[in-house]
Amino acid sequence: MSGPQPIARRVSILARLVPSVSYALAMLGAALSATQLMRVMEAIRSAEATRLAAVAVGIAEADLPTIAPL
Repeated sequence: MSGPQPIARRVSILARLVPSVSYALAMLGAALSATQLMRVMEAIRSAEATRLAAVAVGIAEADLPTIAPL
C-alpha cells in the first residue's frame, strides 16, 4: 500500500522562460558594465592625471548597464 500520489501540475512554458530571461538580462548587463569599467580604468591609466569628477562620471556610466535591467 503506497501513500498518496503527488498531483502532477502543468507549468506553462512562459512561467519557465520569464525567470531565465530576467537572469540572462542581468548577466548581460553585468558583463557590459564590467567591460566598460575596464575601459574606464584603462583610460585613467593612460591619462595618468585625471580629475576625480571625471572618474566618477566614467564609473557611473559603466554601472548603468547593470542598474537598468535590475
